[in-house]
Amino acid sequence: NISAQFLIGYMDDEGLGLEKDGLTPRTRDRTSAAHWYLKAARLGQPCAQHGLAVCLFYGDGIAEDKEGSVKWDKLSAAQGNAQAQYALGVCYDNGEGVDQ
Repeated sequence: NISAQFLIGYMDDEGLGLEKDGLTPRTRDRTSAAHWYLKAARLGQPCAQHGLAVCLFYGDGIAEDKEGSVKWDKLSAAQGNAQAQYALGVCYDNGEGVDQ
């Protein structure tokens, strides 16, 4: 389920929820977040595409790839994701991940 994949990634990214014991707060797991974002992003989920773009831009949980970040943000922005649209503007303004 595309929505579940995105939400698992988001929860891992933000450290939301509890451990299996039901008491201990979870910690962030950026590697798992990038994994789940990628699964949902490949299926076209725009928030997952932007989440993956952020992971790629900063190298959080996945190898840094600013050009790949721009690629995923372009796909997300084309679907109307305002955060991706803003991030693309910043990339173009700063010349990061884009051709000069």
